[in-house]
Amino acid sequence: SNEDAGQMSAWYILSAMGFYSVTPGMPYYVIGSPLFNRVTINLESGRKFEIIAKNNSAGNIYIQSASLNERSYNNSYINYSDIINGGEIVFEMGSMPNKLWAQAKSSRPYYDKDRPQFSNQPAMHFPSLQFLNDTRVELSSDDGNAKIYYILDGKDVTETSSLYQNPLLIDKTGVIKARCYAAEKNPSHQIAVHFKKMIMHDAQKVKGLLPGIKYIYREGLFPSAKSVKNYPANKNGVMRAFSLEAIKDQRPFGYNFSGYIKVPRDGIYEFSIVANDGAVLYIDDVMVVDNDGGHRSQTLFGKIALKKGLHPLRLDYFQLGLAKSLQITWKSPGFKEKLLPASVLFYKK
Repeated sequence: SNEDAGQMSAWYILSAMGFYSVTPGMPYYVIGSPLFNRVTINLESGRKFEIIAKNNSAGNIYIQSASLNERSYNNSYINYSDIINGGEIVFEMGSMPNKLWAQAKSSRPYYDKDRPQFSNQPAMHFPSLQFLNDTRVELSSDDGNAKIYYILDGKDVTETSSLYQNPLLIDKTGVIKARCYAAEKNPSHQIAVHFKKMIMHDAQKVKGLLPGIKYIYREGLFPSAKSVKNYPANKNGVMRAFSLEAIKDQRPFGYNFSGYIKVPRDGIYEFSIVANDGAVLYIDDVMVVDNDGGHRSQTLFGKIALKKGLHPLRLDYFQLGLAKSLQITWKSPGFKEKLLPASVLFYKK
């Protein structure tokens, strides 16, 4: 079964460590009974957070006491911020429940109207995650009393971070994190958006090109499109454009296409591949779209920055029988998405 797209697996892993986010979106995890004596979480910041269960066993499943960073801890939940900042939580385990530990109502994870509400998350507005020179980023909040703070160095946002006042101009690859703060409310959940400055690929000067695309046709039970090149060739030739129409039955087969694509202007180009089973597109020896693997027909996208002119192109494809599909589209700031036309494909004899 699907088991809810991985939700049960996530529940088991977190619960085995000793806590779980019972209410998604809330900034804390409810503490349970740790399965392991010690678990180390390697955080993105380079810090570590450890969960240590002393006197732990199949019979000792009840928490007797706890300490967080060597201080007594009497809550049956742990805040996300405590984990992400690094440190350790230590549980003393026993065979009988300690009904005095975390028994106060204020020590339990609950939410009611008497507790401070959370500020709404800020919204981030930008034309694209990928850019050539720079991109303009604006932050906004639908909470009129909230102030927005942001940070660019990868750390978490606090009230000591930069106060947002004017649009930001981003000119390098990085991540923007932002959070809202409002009086008499808890800070909002943090948002993080990754931006990428694209590298422009130079065109190549190639003479003696002819219209079309070269192909090598192969047959076999390929494990992936990337592996097709390792099988014996059955046939080779030239096609006017990418096509699977020569295969009229349900045999397993693959193609290695190669040639050049002629780009009409400088810019960031987005390519998409509809493929069944798998296909991988390379331009200038860069993997632009990786739609590999045995799967039904699906569409995947990728972007690359190209200068006007000719660029080497390769496409590997395989199909293990039954239905087959291969469709390639492209778009740029100069035109909307459309099928990759045969008029831009060339090969060298």
